Amino acid sequence: PRAGLALGLCWTFLALACLPLSHGGEERPGKVDPSALSRARRAGGSEAVRLYRALAAAHPGSAVIRYELGGALYEEKDFKEALAAYRKAAELGRPAKRVQLRIGKCLAKLKRHAESEAAYRLALKADPGSVAAKFGLGSALFYQDKAAEAAPVLEELAPREDDWGAYAR
Repeated sequence: PRAGLALGLCWTFLALACLPLSHGGEERPGKVDPSALSRARRAGGSEAVRLYRALAAAHPGSAVIRYELGGALYEEKDFKEALAAYRKAAELGRPAKRVQLRIGKCLAKLKRHAESEAAYRLALKADPGSVAAKFGLGSALFYQDKAAEAAPVLEELAPREDDWGAYAR
């Protein structure tokens, strides 16, 4: 029973992630092979990037694959390519609260702080409680010499007893 429940939850997760599954062991045109996606998720470094690029080429309309490709590229510190992948994921319909946060992080790494500010504002519009987006916005403002605007954003986070509070202080 436990194995069946775990398997059911796994399939449910994939379905919720908007990844169509193949049936009967045969890949249907346009469907994502779950084992290929699983290999990409388990891989690290340049191998993960290679696998996600192959999946993205085979499934150009998948926002999830583009989003995960962005994550693999970000981990490899290829922020320019990660930004392009995240923007494509946004264009394909990935929810703003996640993708705009990642776009903001890439832009910050590329020192494009005005654009980063705009991305964090979009992330906060989609998820007003996002601590990561608030911190990113405060940082983007600070790096643009907008200390008066950055201060209240960061001061809101400072009392927190976690890393976000420590970073904000």
